[in-house]
Amino acid sequence: MNDRLLDSHNRERALAGVPALRWNGDLAQRAQAWADHLAATGRFEHSPNVPGRPLEGENIWGGTPGAFRPESMVDLWIAEKEYFVPGVFPRNSRTGRPQDVSHYTQLIWGRSGEVGCGLAQSDREEILVCRYSEPGNVRGRDPFAHDWQRAFAPPAPGQSTLRLPFAMSTASFAGASSALIEGATALRGSADALPSVSAPAVSSAASRGPRGTVPAYGEASVTSLSSSASPSICGWMSKNCSWLTD
Repeated sequence: MNDRLLDSHNRERALAGVPALRWNGDLAQRAQAWADHLAATGRFEHSPNVPGRPLEGENIWGGTPGAFRPESMVDLWIAEKEYFVPGVFPRNSRTGRPQDVSHYTQLIWGRSGEVGCGLAQSDREEILVCRYSEPGNVRGRDPFAHDWQRAFAPPAPGQSTLRLPFAMSTASFAGASSALIEGATALRGSADALPSVSAPAVSSAASRGPRGTVPAYGEASVTSLSSSASPSICGWMSKNCSWLTD
Protein backbone atom coordinates (compact mmCIF):
# COMPACT_ATOMS: atom_id res chain seq x y z
CA MET A 1 0.00 0.00 0.00
CA ASN A 2 2.68 2.54 1.00
CA ASP A 3 4.77 1.76 -2.07
CA ARG A 4 1.75 2.12 -4.35
CA LEU A 5 0.78 5.48 -2.86
CA LEU A 6 4.36 6.73 -3.13
CA ASP A 7 4.70 5.48 -6.71
CA SER A 8 1.45 7.21 -7.68
CA HIS A 9 2.78 10.49 -6.33
CA ASN A 10 6.15 10.12 -8.01
CA ARG A 11 4.82 9.15 -11.43
CA GLU A 12 2.93 12.44 -11.55
CA ARG A 13 5.87 14.39 -10.13
CA ALA A 14 8.09 12.95 -12.87
CA LEU A 15 5.63 14.21 -15.49
CA ALA A 16 5.77 17.63 -13.81
CA GLY A 17 9.58 17.61 -13.84
CA VAL A 18 10.06 17.83 -10.06
CA PRO A 19 12.11 15.52 -7.80
CA ALA A 20 10.61 12.33 -6.42
CA LEU A 21 9.25 12.22 -2.89
CA ARG A 22 10.71 9.99 -0.18
CA TRP A 23 8.54 8.09 2.29
CA ASN A 24 8.72 9.44 5.84
CA GLY A 25 7.56 7.19 8.67
CA ASP A 26 6.90 10.05 11.08
CA LEU A 27 4.66 11.81 8.57
CA ALA A 28 2.89 8.51 7.94
CA GLN A 29 2.34 7.98 11.67
CA ARG A 30 0.76 11.41 12.08
CA ALA A 31 -1.30 10.94 8.92
CA GLN A 32 -2.55 7.60 10.22
CA ALA A 33 -3.52 9.12 13.56
CA TRP A 34 -5.60 11.80 11.82
CA ALA A 35 -7.18 9.28 9.44
CA ASP A 36 -8.15 7.13 12.45
CA HIS A 37 -9.65 10.19 14.14
CA LEU A 38 -11.74 11.09 11.09
CA ALA A 39 -12.98 7.53 10.66
CA ALA A 40 -13.89 7.27 14.34
CA THR A 41 -15.67 10.62 14.57
CA GLY A 42 -17.30 10.78 11.14
CA ARG A 43 -15.73 14.17 10.48
CA PHE A 44 -14.08 15.13 7.22
CA GLU A 45 -11.75 18.06 7.80
CA HIS A 46 -8.11 19.07 7.86
CA SER A 47 -6.05 18.70 11.00
CA PRO A 48 -5.16 21.79 13.06
CA ASN A 49 -1.64 23.15 13.08
CA VAL A 50 0.30 22.11 16.19
CA PRO A 51 2.21 24.96 17.91
CA GLY A 52 5.94 24.31 17.96
CA ARG A 53 5.85 21.72 15.19
CA PRO A 54 6.93 22.61 11.65
CA LEU A 55 4.08 23.09 9.20
CA GLU A 56 3.13 20.12 7.06
CA GLY A 57 1.03 19.96 3.92
CA GLU A 58 -2.02 17.70 3.96
CA ASN A 59 -4.28 16.08 1.36
CA ILE A 60 -7.39 14.12 2.35
CA TRP A 61 -9.54 11.74 0.30
CA GLY A 62 -12.65 9.78 1.27
CA GLY A 63 -14.65 7.09 -0.45
CA THR A 64 -16.70 3.93 -0.27
CA PRO A 65 -14.83 1.24 1.74
CA GLY A 66 -13.02 -1.29 -0.42
CA ALA A 67 -14.12 0.24 -3.73
CA PHE A 68 -10.91 2.06 -4.72
CA ARG A 69 -7.32 1.11 -5.41
CA PRO A 70 -4.58 3.29 -3.87
CA GLU A 71 -3.81 4.63 -7.35
CA SER A 72 -7.45 5.68 -7.83
CA MET A 73 -7.38 7.63 -4.57
CA VAL A 74 -4.37 9.65 -5.67
CA ASP A 75 -5.81 9.99 -9.18
CA LEU A 76 -8.63 12.15 -7.83
CA TRP A 77 -6.08 14.68 -6.60
CA ILE A 78 -4.21 14.48 -9.90
CA ALA A 79 -7.45 15.06 -11.84
CA GLU A 80 -7.41 18.68 -10.64
CA LYS A 81 -4.56 19.44 -13.04
CA GLU A 82 -7.11 20.08 -15.79
CA TYR A 83 -7.74 23.38 -14.01
CA PHE A 84 -4.05 24.07 -13.31
CA VAL A 85 -2.13 26.87 -15.00
CA PRO A 86 1.59 27.65 -14.47
CA GLY A 87 2.53 30.62 -12.34
CA VAL A 88 3.09 31.59 -8.75
CA PHE A 89 0.68 30.31 -6.12
CA PRO A 90 -2.21 31.06 -5.66
CA ARG A 91 -2.62 32.16 -9.30
CA ASN A 92 -2.65 28.58 -10.55
CA SER A 93 -6.31 27.88 -11.27
CA ARG A 94 -8.08 28.63 -14.53
CA THR A 95 -11.33 28.78 -12.51
CA GLY A 96 -9.97 31.61 -10.36
CA ARG A 97 -10.35 29.47 -7.21
CA PRO A 98 -7.02 28.10 -5.90
CA GLN A 99 -8.83 25.45 -3.87
CA ASP A 100 -9.85 23.80 -7.16
CA VAL A 101 -6.22 22.77 -7.73
CA SER A 102 -4.76 22.78 -4.21
CA HIS A 103 -4.55 18.97 -3.89
CA TYR A 104 -2.68 18.78 -7.19
CA THR A 105 -0.32 21.67 -6.42
CA GLN A 106 0.57 20.09 -3.08
CA LEU A 107 1.18 16.73 -4.74
CA ILE A 108 3.61 18.18 -7.33
CA TRP A 109 5.06 20.95 -5.11
CA GLY A 110 8.75 21.06 -5.99
CA ARG A 111 10.12 21.84 -2.54
CA SER A 112 8.12 19.10 -0.83
CA GLY A 113 10.61 16.26 -0.40
CA GLU A 114 8.85 13.75 1.84
CA VAL A 115 5.41 12.21 2.19
CA GLY A 116 3.69 9.82 4.56
CA CYS A 117 0.12 8.53 4.34
CA GLY A 118 -2.39 6.72 6.51
CA LEU A 119 -5.59 4.87 5.58
CA ALA A 120 -8.49 4.24 7.94
CA GLN A 121 -11.93 2.73 7.50
CA SER A 122 -15.31 2.85 9.18
CA ASP A 123 -18.54 1.11 8.24
CA ARG A 124 -19.49 3.93 5.88
CA GLU A 125 -16.26 5.38 4.55
CA GLU A 126 -12.58 4.95 3.89
CA ILE A 127 -10.26 7.89 4.60
CA LEU A 128 -6.82 8.53 3.15
CA VAL A 129 -4.62 11.25 4.68
CA CYS A 130 -1.23 12.19 3.22
CA ARG A 131 1.17 14.59 4.93
CA TYR A 132 3.98 16.46 3.15
CA SER A 133 7.20 18.17 4.21
CA GLU A 134 8.04 20.86 3.31
CA PRO A 135 4.44 22.00 2.94
CA GLY A 136 3.27 23.16 -0.46
CA ASN A 137 0.86 25.91 -1.49
CA VAL A 138 3.13 28.71 -0.33
CA ARG A 139 1.91 32.10 -1.47
CA GLY A 140 4.24 33.80 -3.95
CA ARG A 141 6.13 30.65 -4.98
CA ASP A 142 6.20 28.65 -8.18
CA PRO A 143 4.89 25.09 -7.55
CA PHE A 144 7.52 23.65 -9.92
CA ALA A 145 10.48 25.32 -8.19
CA HIS A 146 12.63 22.98 -6.14
CA ASP A 147 15.51 25.24 -5.18
CA TRP A 148 15.71 28.72 -3.69
CA GLN A 149 16.99 30.28 -6.91
CA ARG A 150 13.80 29.28 -8.73
CA ALA A 151 11.41 29.46 -5.81
CA PHE A 152 10.46 33.10 -6.30
CA ALA A 153 9.07 34.25 -9.61
CA PRO A 154 8.55 37.91 -10.57
CA PRO A 155 5.07 39.07 -9.60
CA ALA A 156 2.42 38.99 -12.28
CA PRO A 157 0.94 42.33 -13.42
CA GLY A 158 -1.20 43.71 -10.66
CA GLN A 159 0.13 41.25 -8.08
CA SER A 160 1.58 42.61 -4.86
CA THR A 161 5.22 41.94 -4.04
CA LEU A 162 5.93 40.06 -0.80
CA ARG A 163 9.06 40.62 1.24
CA LEU A 164 8.86 37.09 2.63
CA PRO A 165 6.87 34.08 1.49
CA PHE A 166 3.69 33.53 3.45
CA ALA A 167 3.31 29.80 4.07
CA MET A 168 -0.20 28.42 4.13
CA SER A 169 -1.26 24.83 4.46
CA THR A 170 -3.95 23.46 2.17
CA ALA A 171 -6.33 23.74 5.10
CA SER A 172 -5.51 27.28 6.13
CA PHE A 173 -5.49 28.62 2.58
CA ALA A 174 -8.82 27.04 1.76
CA GLY A 175 -10.29 28.36 4.97
CA ALA A 176 -9.07 31.86 4.29
CA SER A 177 -10.12 31.94 0.68
CA SER A 178 -13.57 30.42 0.67
CA ALA A 179 -16.00 28.24 2.56
CA LEU A 180 -17.52 26.92 -0.63
CA ILE A 181 -16.37 24.63 -3.39
CA GLU A 182 -18.92 25.62 -5.98
CA GLY A 183 -19.25 22.17 -7.43
CA ALA A 184 -15.81 22.45 -9.00
CA THR A 185 -14.63 19.08 -7.72
CA ALA A 186 -17.84 17.34 -8.70
CA LEU A 187 -17.23 14.58 -11.20
CA ARG A 188 -19.66 12.40 -13.11
CA GLY A 189 -21.90 10.83 -10.47
CA SER A 190 -22.19 7.08 -9.95
CA ALA A 191 -25.21 5.09 -11.07
CA ASP A 192 -26.58 5.37 -7.55
CA ALA A 193 -26.19 9.15 -7.37
CA LEU A 194 -29.09 11.41 -6.69
CA PRO A 195 -30.33 13.61 -9.56
CA SER A 196 -27.90 16.30 -10.68
CA VAL A 197 -28.05 19.52 -8.69
CA SER A 198 -26.17 22.78 -8.65
CA ALA A 199 -25.73 22.95 -4.89
CA PRO A 200 -22.25 23.93 -3.71
CA ALA A 201 -20.22 21.74 -1.42
CA VAL A 202 -19.42 23.18 1.99
CA SER A 203 -15.71 23.13 2.69
CA SER A 204 -14.74 21.26 5.83
CA ALA A 205 -11.42 23.09 5.75
CA ALA A 206 -13.17 26.38 6.46
CA SER A 207 -13.75 25.28 10.03
CA ARG A 208 -11.60 22.84 11.94
CA GLY A 209 -14.28 22.22 14.54
CA PRO A 210 -17.15 19.70 14.48
CA ARG A 211 -18.85 21.00 11.36
CA GLY A 212 -20.92 18.91 9.00
CA THR A 213 -20.09 18.79 5.31
CA VAL A 214 -22.03 18.29 2.13
CA PRO A 215 -19.27 16.94 -0.13
CA ALA A 216 -19.29 16.91 -3.91
CA TYR A 217 -18.90 13.33 -5.04
CA GLY A 218 -17.77 11.53 -8.14
CA GLU A 219 -16.25 8.35 -9.46
CA ALA A 220 -12.56 8.01 -8.66
CA SER A 221 -11.93 6.11 -11.88
CA VAL A 222 -12.39 9.31 -13.86
CA THR A 223 -9.19 10.61 -15.45
CA SER A 224 -10.06 14.29 -15.70
CA LEU A 225 -12.41 16.91 -14.35
CA SER A 226 -14.83 18.42 -16.82
CA SER A 227 -16.17 21.92 -16.42
CA SER A 228 -19.18 20.89 -18.48
CA ALA A 229 -20.09 17.97 -16.24
CA SER A 230 -23.18 18.52 -14.12
CA PRO A 231 -22.35 18.46 -10.41
CA SER A 232 -24.05 15.61 -8.61
CA ILE A 233 -24.42 14.71 -4.96
CA CYS A 234 -24.68 11.13 -3.79
CA GLY A 235 -25.60 9.98 -0.31
CA TRP A 236 -23.57 8.11 2.23
CA MET A 237 -25.14 4.81 1.17
CA SER A 238 -24.32 5.21 -2.53
CA LYS A 239 -21.71 2.88 -3.96
CA ASN A 240 -18.32 3.69 -5.41
CA CYS A 241 -18.34 7.35 -4.41
CA SER A 242 -15.32 9.38 -3.49
CA TRP A 243 -14.86 12.93 -2.26
CA LEU A 244 -12.27 15.48 -1.26
CA THR A 245 -11.78 18.24 1.21
CA ASP A 246 -10.62 21.44 -0.40
